[in-house]
Amino acid sequence: MANSPLTDKQRIFWSRFSKHLIQEGIKPESVRWYRIRAEQFIRAFPHQRLASLTPDDVSAYLLRLGESPNLRPWQYLQVVDAIQILYKLARTEWSETFDWDYWRASAKALEPQHATLAREYVPLTSAEFVRYVGDKRFAPLILSHQPVFEKLIAVMRTRNMSIRTEKSYMGWICRFIHHCDGQAPTSLGAAQVADFLQYLAVTRNVAVSTQNQALNALVFLFNKVLEQPLGDIGPFCRAKRPRRLPTVLSREEVRRMLGELTGVPWLVASLLYGTGMRLMECLRLRVQDVEFERSLIMVRSGKGNRGRRGGLAVRSPLDA
Repeated sequence: MANSPLTDKQRIFWSRFSKHLIQEGIKPESVRWYRIRAEQFIRAFPHQRLASLTPDDVSAYLLRLGESPNLRPWQYLQVVDAIQILYKLARTEWSETFDWDYWRASAKALEPQHATLAREYVPLTSAEFVRYVGDKRFAPLILSHQPVFEKLIAVMRTRNMSIRTEKSYMGWICRFIHHCDGQAPTSLGAAQVADFLQYLAVTRNVAVSTQNQALNALVFLFNKVLEQPLGDIGPFCRAKRPRRLPTVLSREEVRRMLGELTGVPWLVASLLYGTGMRLMECLRLRVQDVEFERSLIMVRSGKGNRGRRGGLAVRSPLDA
């Protein structure tokens, strides 16, 4: 459209389009971007008139566009708004009842404080550090070594690590420093780490996964934050891994459990059972992450911040 001269009718249409945007509160300097979004939509349906497109055509377009990893939520909102205004001006009957808000909601990004996302680094005050860790016992310790914790958060967030990992690592580092009588982490090393890990296994009787989590936190602290690689920690008592048989529900038990759920909890539980997704991966799904035609689900920012595709069952796995 931009490569060929506009007709008088087209000029009038785009002039009305721009005026409508400004009436809706869009800044004049942003109007051209909305027009670009609208033109891209029109070009996606060559040889078809705007009025001839159906709600399914618009939904399919928005669904495909939402799969683009390079499209940010605010850009997606521009697309939805631009298409809606196109149809307002075209006065298409179905556009009045089309669920535009549904597609706007699907573009919402998670809040920065969401537990599954790392946030941009913003230095915390002393009081905020204490509230952040959530354990008042560590308040004096955190305030005494605040620069270390500030750098820890900065390094983790620049690596886009999750908030849950961040809080977990901070908790273990607090416990480690507390175990070492509040000494500065820069004065500690492999011997103190081995002693702490042995204390967890022998005195606290923690599980293997708990001890490993503490080890990972301390290795990260020394290697990435303090830039004092631990090297060989040496021998220490490993937590024992208990041998347990997994509890597996039968199909009938799963059917009864799902039968007690309704609404969103039922949907989440069904998706978890049918796809094998992790809980937070399921809770972060957006409508554009589901490809109904191909029976696929796009998992974005999964474990290790990696995306992947998974199968979407056409029918309930319980009916197989």
